[in-house]
Amino acid sequence: MEEASMPLRSKKRMMKQLQCSERTTQLVELPLDILLNILSRLPTRSLFSLLCVSKTLRSLIDCPSFAHEHSQYIATTNYEDLDPSHVMVLTNSQLITLRALNPLSPFSEFAFDISNSLRNGFNLKLVSYGLLLFNKKESTTNDQALLLLVNPLMGEVLNLPPPPTTIFYEALPPRWNYELYGMGYDAMTSSHKIVRLSRPGPKHDLVAQIYELGTGSSSSWRQISSVPPPSCCLSSKNCVSAYGNMHWLVNGFSSDLEFRILSFDFKREEFEWTPHTNLPDFGKRSVLHLINFRGRLAIVDVTAISSPKNSHHHDQIEIWVMKSYKNFTWEKKYAVEIDLHPCCMKSWETPFRFHGVGPGSVGAWEHGIFLRDITSTKSKNMVVFLDVDSGGIRAVQVGSSSMSDCDDLMPINVFSYTGGYISLRKYGDLMEAETGERNFFSVGKMMQRSMLTRYCFEVRV
Repeated sequence: MEEASMPLRSKKRMMKQLQCSERTTQLVELPLDILLNILSRLPTRSLFSLLCVSKTLRSLIDCPSFAHEHSQYIATTNYEDLDPSHVMVLTNSQLITLRALNPLSPFSEFAFDISNSLRNGFNLKLVSYGLLLFNKKESTTNDQALLLLVNPLMGEVLNLPPPPTTIFYEALPPRWNYELYGMGYDAMTSSHKIVRLSRPGPKHDLVAQIYELGTGSSSSWRQISSVPPPSCCLSSKNCVSAYGNMHWLVNGFSSDLEFRILSFDFKREEFEWTPHTNLPDFGKRSVLHLINFRGRLAIVDVTAISSPKNSHHHDQIEIWVMKSYKNFTWEKKYAVEIDLHPCCMKSWETPFRFHGVGPGSVGAWEHGIFLRDITSTKSKNMVVFLDVDSGGIRAVQVGSSSMSDCDDLMPINVFSYTGGYISLRKYGDLMEAETGERNFFSVGKMMQRSMLTRYCFEVRV
């Protein structure tokens, strides 16, 4: 009888030990600094899932200390190794629509709508830390510049204080008349900052201003002494956020400034040059793009498909990746042969002819890069996906066939987006959705949807 009862007692004892073990290894019972460090290393999708797990985890993730920890981790590591890039589409008219194109990840099947009854529209100025910065189109000297910072994943919109009034002259050539923005993280002050570059007039030098999120008023925009060299030609389409700083691929009007990387350090609040690799036959590589590729700066050479006259020099797309931001070392990570001739692809997969890849038309997605032919009217809304590991290539139409009948008349932005867990609520009063004729800005949260079957495809062919 005693022998028969031994297994039962042993089982009860083991269960008791297991329960004690579970109690001592619960995640929420870890020291706070260790717990925050663990949570900060999780992908964005996991953080949003944890919000529904327990009130304790939700309170930890929503606290300001975690936001600082998470932002610092993003700024100092290759965070996009965990959070792969998704391809987002933005149409800018009366209705701004943000949709995902990543065909392989259900997480990216979202929609985000911003209705704008004023019909003046907004320009997308930058994408950084999962945030989108818009400014109002066609601002006049009597009209305050409107800046909107949007977190699509959280459905939050923050109206930023306008910078000091700046007069823009229509007579200025495009070389001089521009307004650029960048965003980064200052780990020293645990704050997010926005840098703005503008030129007040035809006889004025560039002006650089800094705004720190959460400071509140227009006077918070302060001018700094550091500005890019006068011979630089910067474009908002070539700006990249990486390592906590902002980077631009620039070309100057003298031979010694062609295709260099200009960076803005948000800790020192200074512009500086970032050394890049010496590519073989550098002078013949006329079409280079700077992107954030899996958390690292990368130079993508698409000369072979953009300049048919130079294609005999190298018949492949090359991706050069910065191995170390500290030592500025680079390596050629991928060299993928690509043929966009219509005889090599089905008629519905690619335009009749790929005319060229313009500024801002190359980006990263989960399995490689995407390309846009924005120089051709017929194929400007075509996005070509390239899987850099398998060499698979497919194309998707993002114009009227996949959205609405009038979208092919709208400007379309296609860009990489990794999401971000930065709540704008702590930086000020969010804009709320309103109804009625005076509705200016209404926000619809990003909601998971099932994309239509015909818009999903397998990249590996």
